[in-house]
Amino acid sequence: MSDSAIVLPPVKSGLRENNCNLQIEAAKAGLRLVDTDYVLRIRNDIVFSDTSLIDYYIDNYNLPRGKYAALKQRVLISEFFTLNPFTFEKLPFHYSDWMHFGLIEDVKKLWDVPSYGIIDATYYQRNTYKKGSGPRENTFISRYAVEQYLAITVFKKFFQNIKLDYHNDTTSINESLYILADNFIISDFTKTKIYFAKYQHIMRHNNINIVCMTHEGWKKIVFNAEKNINIKYLFKKEIEIANKSLKNNPNNEDFPPPKDIMTKIFFKILIYLLSENKKNKLKGNPKKFFADSKNSITKRFGEKYISSMGL
Repeated sequence: MSDSAIVLPPVKSGLRENNCNLQIEAAKAGLRLVDTDYVLRIRNDIVFSDTSLIDYYIDNYNLPRGKYAALKQRVLISEFFTLNPFTFEKLPFHYSDWMHFGLIEDVKKLWDVPSYGIIDATYYQRNTYKKGSGPRENTFISRYAVEQYLAITVFKKFFQNIKLDYHNDTTSINESLYILADNFIISDFTKTKIYFAKYQHIMRHNNINIVCMTHEGWKKIVFNAEKNINIKYLFKKEIEIANKSLKNNPNNEDFPPPKDIMTKIFFKILIYLLSENKKNKLKGNPKKFFADSKNSITKRFGEKYISSMGL
């Protein structure tokens, strides 16, 4: 059983309360009981259908590491929600906390953090947002996302010059990705066979591989970290897609309203005619809905809509 912990206000407006302190205490309580060399610390609502994550770890843990290696060995984490700070949300050090698989001494280091305080948890009730912050960044109440708080608290012990004064402080954006490359492995859930009922819909989201750092994106950093290449250039394509999408769809909705009149009229008629299941498919993943459509007119309007909205 974990120690008690203080519940905090939501990280963002519209979310439930922030239970990060209970998460911290629960992780510490579990890790204290581990007497093996390796450990998998994981949410209790995630299921692996087999043990392929171990082979996946073995295939990736020993790739080249650079000067930002702080842990003894890499730790496997989820691609959801390890954010790409160059695309939709400019949040450096946002490494997913869904799971950690690695040496027990390393995983313990990742949870060696004090409780999150009420002053930071309510930071934006007293402070203004950074000029130029995006619509998603402007929903924060907390100074940091939980994932950022964990990461900056841990890695600041090793690299005192890194900086994250607030959630979208990009001063150390490059360093945040070098630390990611040198200390973690980004999972590919199609290969590590995860089932997570709560977030299955998010895994199928149109832009999820742009919002989050993929395994392929992580490997780009790993193999280019020592080449003096502009790290932002490695994600040129992803940045272009995100910028186009944010311009047309600033709130990053799954099914934003179309801009031209003809498409608006067509969609109103289409939604009226669709069954409830097909409406949900359209609203949840319009790209897939239109790709699967057998009606040539629907397909044509859909392709035009997807292209113009940058979805």
